Amino acid sequence: MKKQLLLLLLLDLCMASSCNNNRDFAYNEKMTSNFYSCKERLDDKHHKLAKGGFDSEKNDIISHEMDLRDAKNLAEYTNETKNEASTLEHSHEADAFHTNVLTYMSKIADEYTPLLVKYVEEQDTSARKVIRLQLETRRDALHALEDKCQELQIAFLKKAGIKINTESIQQN
Repeated sequence: MKKQLLLLLLLDLCMASSCNNNRDFAYNEKMTSNFYSCKERLDDKHHKLAKGGFDSEKNDIISHEMDLRDAKNLAEYTNETKNEASTLEHSHEADAFHTNVLTYMSKIADEYTPLLVKYVEEQDTSARKVIRLQLETRRDALHALEDKCQELQIAFLKKAGIKINTESIQQN
């Protein structure tokens, strides 16, 4: 009887461990999707900025309004994604990763996007150059935070016992 009880207890522990692993795996999949979705949006807008895509003049009302809307959409999308991501259930092992991804999303919405909107609204070429340099600095800081998020993700996955190919993660 004691052996059967011990066997059942071990089986319960294995099942609980397996459930946590599956939950961590599902969390990682969703959070990673949210993270990369925001990263891609930011990269797209920054590339558009670099190519002069946000350099519309106010007298070209349609183009200017489209650029302004496009810039503002970055914050709206990022905030929606952050709100969704913040509700994801995760294990204690994912706390640092989770917090840093939410911080990353907040910085896109609250620090990068307002400058991008200011850039679109500004019509003075000299002032735009100054804002563009500020945007470059913010983008560099966001790149550093992306790297930190990826490091924390790898640490979380290792703690959770999820095997990963770190080379493919680090290449992104």
